[in-house]
Amino acid sequence: MNVYKIYPWVVVIFVLIFIVANFIYTIVVPSYNFPFEFKIKKGESVDKIAQILEENQIISSKFIFKLYLFLKGKTKDIKAGNYKIEEPVNMIRLVEILTRGGVGKKIKIIPGFTLKDIEVVFKKNDMNVDLQKYTLGDFPELNLKDIFGSDKKLEGFLFPDTYEFLEDQDEREIVLKILKNFEKKALP
Repeated sequence: MNVYKIYPWVVVIFVLIFIVANFIYTIVVPSYNFPFEFKIKKGESVDKIAQILEENQIISSKFIFKLYLFLKGKTKDIKAGNYKIEEPVNMIRLVEILTRGGVGKKIKIIPGFTLKDIEVVFKKNDMNVDLQKYTLGDFPELNLKDIFGSDKKLEGFLFPDTYEFLEDQDEREIVLKILKNFEKKALP
């Protein structure tokens, strides 16, 4: 057997082992630039997100981050929001955090609050929500309209609780979340 025929294969195998080992190392070993806070805006590209993370040494390779997202089928699953990463995380955990969603603003609805009072709470948290314009009929996915009538205003249906919302969350989604909580906790 000729040594020169084996030699190229050995080189190829070692190069592949090196590439795979580097890929695994980059994914598994955490970075150490913590705590780190950042915001992902709605519609922001994976490339832009990867660039921010790489510039701040949260990931060591923008390319491998994007490749990992692609291989896991999660390139479209990153959620907009505010993120605070408190401790070292590897790429696997980072992707879990980014696809779960960011830290939102906590809004506390106190028993006895009117719609105006609740709007003031949202405004103090830099969120504009117009609760006056909605009726139960605007939420056909809920059973409340069938029980109380579709023309009923939201007064009395926004369950007192602490909620978490993303800063740029859609107004209708906010109201729907609160109404779902009412349906879950107040109805039999």
